[in-house]
Amino acid sequence: MEYVIEHLAELIAAFVFAVSAIVSVVSGIRSGNKQSAKELLFTVAKSAVEYAERVANADGATKKSLAMKYIEQKLKESKAKFDEKQASDAIEAIIAFSKAVNGKENHQSDNPPDDER
Repeated sequence: MEYVIEHLAELIAAFVFAVSAIVSVVSGIRSGNKQSAKELLFTVAKSAVEYAERVANADGATKKSLAMKYIEQKLKESKAKFDEKQASDAIEAIIAFSKAVNGKENHQSDNPPDDER
């Protein structure tokens, strides 16, 4: 029961974050400010990467695909334009930033140690 409550709390938090990101994206796009729209894409992309990272035993390509679908879905829900290249670039930038901040060369799921190959 504790496990269910813990995961339910995580899902609720993710949902709230996603809704707030969508509201920000819509506001930015409606304002016509391209810089603001780009920043908001990164907000949604960050949420998408966090979502994809929760998938156990998925390789990097699968996680990126999940993140791309997440971004596309959230932008379509808000009636915003989805640009695949911009979304891909945002995902890559977030992953690179995360690796730099965490001091990691590679994500564990992307390149397992030699003895696990």
